[in-house]
Amino acid sequence: MTRSCVMAAVLASTALAPFAASAQEAAPGAPPAAGDEVKATGTGTFPAAFFAPFAPRNALDMVLRVPGFTLRLGNADSRGFAQAAGNVVINGKRPSSKSDPLVDVLERIPANRVVRIEIGPGQRYGADYAGEVQVANVVLSAEDGVSGNVVAALERNFAGRLTASADGSASWISRRHTLALAGSYTNGPSDEVGIDRLFLPGVADPISVRPKTIVIDEPVRSVSFNYAFDGETLDSAHLNLRYARTGFDYLEDLKTVAGPTSARDVFRSDYVTDEFEIGADATLKALGGATEFVVLHSRRDRLFEDLFAFDVESGVVDGFSQILDDRLTETIGRITHSRAVLGGASLQVGIEGARNVLDSQVQLSDLASGAAIDLPVDDVTVSEDRAEAFATLGFGVTDKLRIETGLRFEHSRLSVTGDAEAERTLSFVKPNISLLWEAPDQVSVQLSIERTVSQLDFDDFVSFAELRDDRINGGNAELRPQRAWEVKLTAERPILRDGVARITLEYDRISQLQDRVPVEGGFDAPGNLGSADLWAVDATLELPLDRIGIAGGRITAQSSLVLTTVRDPYTLEPRRFSGVPIASVSVGFRRDGKRTAWGFDLSGSSESTSFRRDEFDISLSRFPDASVFYQIRPDDKSTLTFSLSNLFDVPTERRRVFFSPDRSQDNPVLIETRRNDSHLVPRISYKRSF
Repeated sequence: MTRSCVMAAVLASTALAPFAASAQEAAPGAPPAAGDEVKATGTGTFPAAFFAPFAPRNALDMVLRVPGFTLRLGNADSRGFAQAAGNVVINGKRPSSKSDPLVDVLERIPANRVVRIEIGPGQRYGADYAGEVQVANVVLSAEDGVSGNVVAALERNFAGRLTASADGSASWISRRHTLALAGSYTNGPSDEVGIDRLFLPGVADPISVRPKTIVIDEPVRSVSFNYAFDGETLDSAHLNLRYARTGFDYLEDLKTVAGPTSARDVFRSDYVTDEFEIGADATLKALGGATEFVVLHSRRDRLFEDLFAFDVESGVVDGFSQILDDRLTETIGRITHSRAVLGGASLQVGIEGARNVLDSQVQLSDLASGAAIDLPVDDVTVSEDRAEAFATLGFGVTDKLRIETGLRFEHSRLSVTGDAEAERTLSFVKPNISLLWEAPDQVSVQLSIERTVSQLDFDDFVSFAELRDDRINGGNAELRPQRAWEVKLTAERPILRDGVARITLEYDRISQLQDRVPVEGGFDAPGNLGSADLWAVDATLELPLDRIGIAGGRITAQSSLVLTTVRDPYTLEPRRFSGVPIASVSVGFRRDGKRTAWGFDLSGSSESTSFRRDEFDISLSRFPDASVFYQIRPDDKSTLTFSLSNLFDVPTERRRVFFSPDRSQDNPVLIETRRNDSHLVPRISYKRSF
């Protein structure tokens, strides 16, 4: 509770101070400094020269330095294009690949190819960005030549294990043709030590203690190829190929001490995910505008193996194993047409069709007997055929007021076969409207109202065991999409020339909230709870410090407060949403010199709780989670960065409170605490562009 109150206080001071005082700023209406092209508000242009003091090596470095802009990556696992969009476009268009992470796409673009970055409301860039307050448009040079980036990094964990990562990209531009090739290998080792304790309520001493060591490897290998053509009648065309293999190797060694007895248990996970994507698009100048055609096919194969062996030194085989083997395929086709209409208005219309199929099998077995354990829905095929039509229209009412409107109509047919049988047809109308007002005193205001419909996660239809947590996740073939009316009000203003202050208020009225619900067999599963409410406030502050004598210095701060309420299916009382922390805060400082830079970041959030059938599962984030860096720039194309994460050596903690037979009972029967320490992690990285 104390942590939430502290964060709420930080939020209030962050949000209100910039709007209350601006004594050091130029008077309203004063002309900008000579050569100043920057407007650090909801719209504006940041030329390449603006970023020069930060010595960026790629487009990602530049996007992260845009005052007040928060990069949103989108969800590449979502079906269709819309929810995978993120909030960055390149040359006015969304990146043509869907599965390629937006961070990777931006990292492959050398900074010397970026002409400018434009910031504008999402509606400006089409229906996929309608809900975004800000979208960054990275405008690239078409100059012929060869360019690229190389990155290498070395990381050491507290146990002394060294891990290397490397990636590189190169692009060749000749007249109207561009070829780009990229490859990477990264690994995220996060070895940990810790201890688990089990308590009876009201008893200070634990009934069992589990010291543990954990070794984790997360290797990711990827390669991608892109071809682009820019013509006259054929405005542009792209071809994209990408393959990635992601691994997750987890080994946990636990020694359970309960009174005079002890036992050694071992938990191991070996996960492999293969992803392949091929896509193409073409834009034609026709019908007084631009018509774009997009096709894409992707496939994801997963093989997840878990093993939990008990008392491995006893000579008796005991425990459980689980294998998940699935394949997810997606095929998408889309046509959009954009054009200017009367009065300077902009219009976009389009239609998208997609087919998605998940074929999943889960095998849970008892190690002692070798017998299979049947789960409620462990062999299932989920398929969806979906079509969506959309249109957006934007027009200026006055030179200070603009209205952006949109309408989407979605129709889908969903079927579940195998251990569960279900079929349903769903149709939704999703309107949205945004008003953008350039108010007096350089304040920009945006009001948006939008109806959203969340996608169903196909994995929620499948049952599986969480062996390390000794619980079953039930599959739910009756799951339905969550719907909401979302209202957002954003106000922002520039401060100290190229700083920015922004506050966003949000209210969501939700129906069919997706959370945890009881299902047959005594399990719980993803399901729909009914009506719910969300209130949120988000504040962002970015201050350049040159005017107070700290040349090249910059402070950024962001905080949020989220209040949620829904009726619990067990207690029938109001509670928060599962997995949503009440408050979060981050503060960063950076100072750039001619050949060096240094800085630090602090962040943290309040606890989040998953409300399961028979437990509260409470996660406590590191607070504060701190990191520092020092950067050297040997020349105009290279940077060498030394960084240290988890500076204050703060552990992650988890608390589980158990009830029997479920949470309708007031008094808990067991309490478990888990503590994991990864300690300080030093890292050195080298970047070079050419």
